[in-house]
Amino acid sequence: MRWIILFLILSLSSNSQTFKVPPLRNGGDKIVHFAVSYILTYNSYNYLKDKMPKRRAKIYSTLIATGAGIAKEIIDEKWRKGYELDDITANSFGISFALLTIDF
Repeated sequence: MRWIILFLILSLSSNSQTFKVPPLRNGGDKIVHFAVSYILTYNSYNYLKDKMPKRRAKIYSTLIATGAGIAKEIIDEKWRKGYELDDITANSFGISFALLTIDF
């Protein structure tokens, strides 16, 4: 997991230096959505797996990350520029990747 986080940080850093724009523009925001969803899913699963069956822990960790992503998009819709379907897609990929790497 440390290698994945390091890769995401380096990707964000090199992207911002190449295009000479702030790192959260031109898709950098999607990397953050992916990383946060991955981290929420992975860490909540590792916390819950000792407290309940592993299948239920996977379901709850997925719901936690999905709920956080939806809440963020609701905030964006009400008080910012509006929600983006690409953000929801990045969240979904982060959750899916976490579920693939949980038992790997």
